Amino acid sequence: KMAKRRKESNRCTKDFFNVSCQALAKSLLGAVLVRSMEGSVLKGIIVETEAYLGTKDKAAHSYGGHRTERNEAMYMQPGTAYVYSIYGIHCCFNISSAGEGAAVLIRAVKPLKGIDCMQKHRSIKSKKNQTIKALCNGPAKLCNAFKIEKSLNKTNLADSDYIWIEEGNPQEAIVSCPRIGIAKAQEWVDKDLRFYTIDKSYYVSKRDTEKERELAM
Repeated sequence: KMAKRRKESNRCTKDFFNVSCQALAKSLLGAVLVRSMEGSVLKGIIVETEAYLGTKDKAAHSYGGHRTERNEAMYMQPGTAYVYSIYGIHCCFNISSAGEGAAVLIRAVKPLKGIDCMQKHRSIKSKKNQTIKALCNGPAKLCNAFKIEKSLNKTNLADSDYIWIEEGNPQEAIVSCPRIGIAKAQEWVDKDLRFYTIDKSYYVSKRDTEKERELAM
């Protein structure tokens, strides 16, 4: 029965992930993040991503060929979940792509299904009012909302029963701008490796109005 469900779904296969990091970062925009847990299914449209290009990228955990148990997922087959914790409290969710040590960070999601469940998950770690806009507009926020934890690290998204990506509507108007929080990455700081969809910019973590104006010209 499970195999039949997969066959009928529009789940992204391993070939979808087996592309360059930048290509995957853009292809994921408009795709749907799905989390199945405790009898509930949560869904959200991916609206913001960042590409980390692997061993040459000074902002990547894999820069210089750095490889440990913590970041091993970055070197695994494309479509592998790389989940790591920041400050020992929150998690960030990445997906490996083609290219040694390359992965895409999922920065923001527009909630679609299971919003009550997401709000409940968020309220455990935050007392702030969980509006739809603020529910998943940041990498740690979306991990809390979707309950993406380190136990999902190294999960193959092409065949997992707990977390996967479904095909969505390809996005045409994509803003390319510098990544966030990488001040020490030297010449990589200003590279346009953060991407978000202009029509869903309401849900992203931070808008780059200058780049939006350039896109509109």
